Amino acid sequence: MESTLNILMKFMKHVFSIVTQINLKAILLVLFPLSISFDAIAQTKLPFSSFPPSFEVAEYKGKKGCVPNNAKFITFVATNLGARFKGRQESMQSPKVGKYNESIFFNKVTRTAYIMSNIKDGKLCLVDIVTDISIGASGTFTQVNYDGAITKQQCEQIPYSYEGACGNFNQISNALIAKGFNLLWQGKDMEGNIKTWMSGNGETYVLTTNYSNNATVFTALSTASEYHFLDKNWIKPK
Repeated sequence: MESTLNILMKFMKHVFSIVTQINLKAILLVLFPLSISFDAIAQTKLPFSSFPPSFEVAEYKGKKGCVPNNAKFITFVATNLGARFKGRQESMQSPKVGKYNESIFFNKVTRTAYIMSNIKDGKLCLVDIVTDISIGASGTFTQVNYDGAITKQQCEQIPYSYEGACGNFNQISNALIAKGFNLLWQGKDMEGNIKTWMSGNGETYVLTTNYSNNATVFTALSTASEYHFLDKNWIKPK
């Protein structure tokens, strides 16, 4: 027959086990929300908190959306955005901005491109933020899949464009492809229009497709060179 001492010890062990489980659950209930809170803090904390969180809110010499032309400063702001420098275009020009050198910073998680201009005045300024980026191929935007006719009046509804070339997206892009151009990337700009970068034969063109009437025109170009990328594989279709 089992001794009373052994029975008592088993009982006490059983009680201790129950209490431990209760305490463990209580501890987990306390710590689990705390871990969520710490995760949230970690996710919102900027890598370089003493620098602007984005190009859009940055300000330099009284101009918002600009940063000093300093490699360290630019890299820190881009890192706060989760973006990396991907490439540049020399001698770009547009009716809106004038002549400038263009740089692109890309966040591959959000598929967002930040287009910066450098007019050699000591600063880089945000030209556009392009979202829903597709690389090396046309995206799924309805505006670029439109094959209907485009009128002169529709073409004129797009401000800051070059005269002469206008039509639907397929007409304009196919004409460039026939001349040896490649589609680099495409996405939606800050105004909701579709922007497409194409390079070839030592030139680069930026096509803008109006979000409301599907007209496509040239809004920026460079006849000096093609787009230069740090990683040539970046522009291959993903």
